[in-house]
Parts: sequence; structure tokens; C-alpha cells
Amino acid sequence: MPRPEILSAHAEASCALLKRTLAQHQRQATALVRRDHVSRLGTAIHDAHNAHRQATVLRLVSVTEAFCVERLESLSRAAIDPATSSARRAIFDDALRNATGTWQGIRDALKNWHQVEPSWKRNEGVEEVRNTVAHGLGQLTYRQRTSRTKTDERLSRVGISVGADDELHLEEHDVLEVAAICRNLIEEIDRTSRTRISP
Repeated sequence: MPRPEILSAHAEASCALLKRTLAQHQRQATALVRRDHVSRLGTAIHDAHNAHRQATVLRLVSVTEAFCVERLESLSRAAIDPATSSARRAIFDDALRNATGTWQGIRDALKNWHQVEPSWKRNEGVEEVRNTVAHGLGQLTYRQRTSRTKTDERLSRVGISVGADDELHLEEHDVLEVAAICRNLIEEIDRTSRTRISP
């Protein structure tokens, strides 16, 4: 029987936060279902379900991004020890600020600075979902619409498609899939990098 994998404390805390987010989502979704039975506003309720799923996905991806940024910071701090001089501190601060502005920056820094190369393909789909919710309020953004082929390809990696109205319609299984992708990314990054940071 394989031994269960032990994660770092920060990875465990991030995965626990993903679980709490899902639990809160499920409680709220149950409350919305109860409202369905007493309301005749089918479209409004559907929109409430979709908005709630979108908000949950945004939270799940934010937890994952926060873990990735923290891990990048910890690895970088261990590698150059910015506390040893003001010059190192300034270089550290500038480099980290520039690297953490986008998911692509985080990916590049983890790979180029620390040789941490998890499988990002499915997470790129999750990033598209997040950007649609955060920057387009559930509609594809201008950038996503002008790169529609790339956007659709990335979304298809997580089994999500956008309708002709450019609106992101999420189902319950989409939320669970995003949570699983987020958890897997956290675990993979932790597994490949935790021995290089202080506990």
C-alpha cells in the first residue's frame, strides 16, 4: 500500500481552504435550490446559481494563485537571502513584484529561477475562467474575444465552453473540476519544491 503523501504546512492550509470554500459553496447552493422551489423567477434563480458558481471558482483560483506566489517568494528568499544587504533586498523586491503580476510571470519565475515545472496546461484553462469572471464579470473579455481560438482551446482543457452570447455558464461539476485542478497544482508544486524552503 503506498504511503500517503505529506504536504508542507502551507500546502495543507491552502488545500484546506479550497475544501472550506467548496463546503461554503455547497451550503449556499443548497439554500439557492430551496429558493428555487418557492420562486417563479426561473431565469433570475439560474443567474443566481451561475453567479454563485463563478464567485466560488474565483475564490478557488485566488487561493491557488496565493499559494503559488507564496511558494515563489519562499524559494526566492531561500536562494538569495535578501536580508543580507539593501541591494539584495531592492533586487529581490523588484524581481518578485514583476514576476507576480500575472500567471505567466509566476510560471516563468518558478521555471527559470527555481526549476519548478508543474503541468500548467489545465491550470491555463482555469486561468481563463478566472479572467472571464474577474475582468469580464462572467462575459469573455475583449482580449479573450480577440483571441477566441486560444481562449476556447484553453477552456476546453477543463471541459468548459462559452455560449454564443460570450457568457460563462458554469455547472456544479465545473466547480468541482476547478477545485480538483487547483488542488492538484498546489500538491504538484509543493511536491517538487518543498525541500528547498524552510518549514
